[in-house]
Amino acid sequence: MSSSRTAGHAAYPRQTSPVTCGIAALAAVAGRHRFPQYLAAQPLEAATVQERLHAIASRIGMPWPRALGTSPWALAALASSLIGQHFQIIPVLCGGKAREALAHAIDADSDCFLYVGGNAKAWQRWVPRHVVAVLGAESTLTTIRIFEPSSGGIFEVPFASLFDQTRRGPRPEFGRWWMPMLAVAPVEDIGS
Repeated sequence: MSSSRTAGHAAYPRQTSPVTCGIAALAAVAGRHRFPQYLAAQPLEAATVQERLHAIASRIGMPWPRALGTSPWALAALASSLIGQHFQIIPVLCGGKAREALAHAIDADSDCFLYVGGNAKAWQRWVPRHVVAVLGAESTLTTIRIFEPSSGGIFEVPFASLFDQTRRGPRPEFGRWWMPMLAVAPVEDIGS
C-alpha cells in the first residue's frame, strides 16, 4: 500500500538546508509539545532556529561534522531535553525492537523519529541519509502520520508497511529514500 499526503493539514516549516532534516523534524516535534510559535515561523525564522539547533547538535557526544547532518545521539539528547522524555536509538535490524518502540510511542501518543536511507546503489543501502518524524498523537497502529521535512508535508502510511524490508523504491514519506534504518524513540514505557 502506498503513502498519501494528507490534504488540508497545515505543513510544518521545511528543512532550510540540505543537512537540517533531523533538526527540522526535531523542531517540528518540539513545536508540537512546547514551542508552538515555531510551527508558524516564517522561513527566515525557521532557518535561524534550525541553524542554532544544528550548531548545538554538532557539539553533542562524539564529534560529528555538521556537513553530515544531525547524529542520532545528538537528536536523542536534544529530543530528551526539549520534549522531556528519554529518547533512545534503536537499529531497525535489531530484532523488531524498533517496531516495538514505535508501537509503544504511538500507544503513548509520543512522537519519535526515523533515520531512513537506502537506494539502488550498494554502498548506500546501509547508510542513513534523512530523518523524518512519526507523529504519535495523530497515529494509530493501523495508520501513522509522518512529517517529512524536505517537503514540509505530512504523509499517512500503513503501520504494517513501515518496516517492510522487501519494499524497494523511493518513498515520498521518507523524502524519496527507501527504508527506515534507525528509530529514535522515547523509552519510558518500553521494557528492556
